[in-house]
Amino acid sequence: MFICELTDVILKDDMASMEHPFYAISKKPDRSPKRYEHSDSWIEVRPSVKGTPTIYDKDLIIYVVSQIVAATNKGETPPRRVQIDPYSFLVFTQRRTGGRDYDAICDMIERIEGTRYRTNVKTGGIQTDRWFGLLEYVELKTDNTTGKLLSLTITISQWLACAIQQRDLLTLNPDYFRLRRPLERRIYEIGRKRCGKQRQWHGLRLDKLQKLCGSTASLREFRRMVNDIVRRHEDENGFPDYTLHFDRDVLRMNPKPEFLDRTIPAKGRELQLSLFAHDDARRILHGWCPKEIEHQWRSWVAAEDIKVKNPEKHYLAFCQAYVNKRGGP
Repeated sequence: MFICELTDVILKDDMASMEHPFYAISKKPDRSPKRYEHSDSWIEVRPSVKGTPTIYDKDLIIYVVSQIVAATNKGETPPRRVQIDPYSFLVFTQRRTGGRDYDAICDMIERIEGTRYRTNVKTGGIQTDRWFGLLEYVELKTDNTTGKLLSLTITISQWLACAIQQRDLLTLNPDYFRLRRPLERRIYEIGRKRCGKQRQWHGLRLDKLQKLCGSTASLREFRRMVNDIVRRHEDENGFPDYTLHFDRDVLRMNPKPEFLDRTIPAKGRELQLSLFAHDDARRILHGWCPKEIEHQWRSWVAAEDIKVKNPEKHYLAFCQAYVNKRGGP
């Protein structure tokens, strides 16, 4: 069993839940089953009596995944069973540490543990329907005298463990936890997954954005909420990693220079690709974002100190290996 510690680990999130609305963006309990479809992929959410996990509940999953990845990067075998100090979790996710906050952890676990998901996954031309949850086993230890939570032991599901092993993860800005509105968090996730580090991103139309957010509001109300978020962050410049632009019902996000500088190692930035490299990569990647894969390639080359004689050939070979390992998105 791996014991999580309050350290400066890098935030990691699984790409599947960043792309699809696994979590509710409403603060009110949402107990109704839902089905979301995107292209030829779909996901069904079957909530428990406590409701669908909210995007705030997702903090627990992000915390666990980040700790497991940090342990793996140190050479440890990726654990599925972890022990969490509730106080450390609350501090790490920038929450208060009062009695109600500890009670909220119990509600959070009940929503996450009780909700089941069903989705279709295509591997090798075969479509598989899969039922799964995010947690397999949860154990709470409580002080009988004070009623305070002492420890939380979690075994993550095989589905989540597989996402970690395959590195189907993206890094989040720590300021993600400072986003207090559910829709703000969801927009950041979608932008981080879809825009990534692309300097020119075509953006998302309002109706498609609403679908990816899993919002049940009317289109008019959803437009008002998006407008409000964009205007607020234009004034404060407080949105993590991206600037937001909303015009003619299209939301666009552009990576901030400091975000690009922070996430691409210096050695990786030195490698030069031609203007046609992404066109060639697009034909190989079958739907994966060439620029996102480029970032992973540059980071890998820098981390492993690989000597690259022909950057473009090396990048395209990396793209082919990426597709061979993961298939299509």
